[in-house]
Amino acid sequence: MLAAVLLAGALGCGSPTPNRAHLTVATSWGPLAAASLHQELLLIANELGAVDLDLKVYSPSVLRELLSRQLAAAEESWVDLAVVPNDWLTPLAQRGLLAELPASRVATLQERLVGQALLAVTEGDRVLAYPLSAEVVAFIYNPHFFPVPPRNLEEVVSATSLPPGVVPFAFDLTDPSHVAPLATSLEGGRVDEAGLPRIDTPLLLALFGRLAPLWSCPDCWRLFHGEDLESLHVQLFAEGRLASFLGGPWLLEALEPAGQPFVVVPVPPFLAGSEAGGAFVGYQCVVVREHTPWLDLALEVGARLATSEVNDRLNGVIRRLPVRAEAYRSRRSLETSGILGFLRALETGRYLPPGEPGLARLEQLRQTLLRL
Repeated sequence: MLAAVLLAGALGCGSPTPNRAHLTVATSWGPLAAASLHQELLLIANELGAVDLDLKVYSPSVLRELLSRQLAAAEESWVDLAVVPNDWLTPLAQRGLLAELPASRVATLQERLVGQALLAVTEGDRVLAYPLSAEVVAFIYNPHFFPVPPRNLEEVVSATSLPPGVVPFAFDLTDPSHVAPLATSLEGGRVDEAGLPRIDTPLLLALFGRLAPLWSCPDCWRLFHGEDLESLHVQLFAEGRLASFLGGPWLLEALEPAGQPFVVVPVPPFLAGSEAGGAFVGYQCVVVREHTPWLDLALEVGARLATSEVNDRLNGVIRRLPVRAEAYRSRRSLETSGILGFLRALETGRYLPPGEPGLARLEQLRQTLLRL
């Protein structure tokens, strides 16, 4: 908590100035991302004129705890806007903390956002936030090893044409975002009443049984369990010792100069003839406190953070996917290996249903994977 407060002070915009609006924005982004967000807030404050925008940075757990303790109609509040994951929205909305976006601003978002981004910040008929970025894992493979795009993961696991010493496929056995699309596909895509895949211990054991040949070779287990797996996967892929793996868009920066060709596609079905499981899609978004004394101004700040130029700059730093459709029609996107593959993964993925059931189920799956 002390570190969060110190960092908040470092990114503040100074003491409130008389006769000026003063808004506080909270986030749990890391240092580089928070610094980029701070710069954008300074630019917005300069454009708007008589307004001070102060940024406070906390750890995710502290930010969530502080938001959960905020009284809906409290006259005094420590925050006017916050950058949060979309799966926090429903609990906050149920406590009356979040302002609904006006219809005019929603109409603008509908014209400019990619498919499911607006749905991910919607509860019932209310849009509760401005989406900023998305993240999703996808299947990344070397076309030298798979000249024909793999139709399913079972043929990847059982590939016999790979050179000696090349591991066909790797992923993080302890990461729900990696395991869920595989297990869901093996199960047939069934979901429960909360919209979440039905993943239990017997299903996971069946999945791992089918994948066991991957870690049967000496030292291969290290590719599926342990610290800093992403760096290990990228390193082995660059060295030509790993044919494919699951990863997110934040790895593009490391893959592009690695010297190996790569293709990004949505996670394939596990078995021939089965449906793809659909990877989880997470969103970062800006929410506005319902009872801020500067409601219209706060809504304008949120809207400006979601504009194309700001969105591109922020996502360039945090290495996540833009949510504005025009970003994927740009020359840069067309020239960037993999970015359109991640867009397809985003469009075919499933966003985690907001609220406590989704969060609880995700944590339950995480704990189950750690025990197996």
